[in-house]
Amino acid sequence: MDQKLYNAYLNILREELLPAMGCTEPIAIAYAAASARALLDKMPERVHVLVSGNLIKNAMGVTVPNTDGMRGIEAAVAAGVVAGNEKKKLECIASVNDSDRESIRAYLARNVITGELCESELAFDCTVKVEADGENALIRMANAHTNIVHREKNSEVISDTPVRCESVGEFETYMGHEIAHEIKLAKDRGEKIAFILPVGPMGMYKWVVYFLNEWKVSCEHVYTFNMDEWADA
Repeated sequence: MDQKLYNAYLNILREELLPAMGCTEPIAIAYAAASARALLDKMPERVHVLVSGNLIKNAMGVTVPNTDGMRGIEAAVAAGVVAGNEKKKLECIASVNDSDRESIRAYLARNVITGELCESELAFDCTVKVEADGENALIRMANAHTNIVHREKNSEVISDTPVRCESVGEFETYMGHEIAHEIKLAKDRGEKIAFILPVGPMGMYKWVVYFLNEWKVSCEHVYTFNMDEWADA
């Protein structure tokens, strides 16, 4: 394996392989909830969650680790709010004990957690807003399970950080991987997919081809439009 290919794989592994206990989707939701509660600095009286469709699919019926069988998005949120340690990220509820589990059940019974589908094209997109005593805090994670891209306290933006790459080469690798991944997901769902693609820069397309070949995924369900051909339409 040449060095460029090795580095590309290494960058993806650094992004994707993180210590976690159990299925990453409910753990990531718990991490977002724990981070929102920590930012609010008090126990929330109300919690509202916005999640992408893919995240709903992967987390709705899944057991939340270390909760004695509690399932679903609301349970993940409650676990993060009540007993999560945001500093531990995807291990944020690793230290939950019996007393915490009782507190999580009691919090769920209060019916203060609401949720809805967010209007996002991202596979992973999760926003948690918490409120108490007239104050509020908001955390948004996107693209990756620990990637907090937006923080607000009392409706004032604290941070708003786009996903950054170290180099153009790294961007091309990630962009190619994401395009290929969306093609694969659509194929797995038995759906057609359409892209409007730029014809400059072009470096990501070799990685699209590379990953699709590695995964043995055809493009018979893919439709593309070249962006610049329609610039004057």
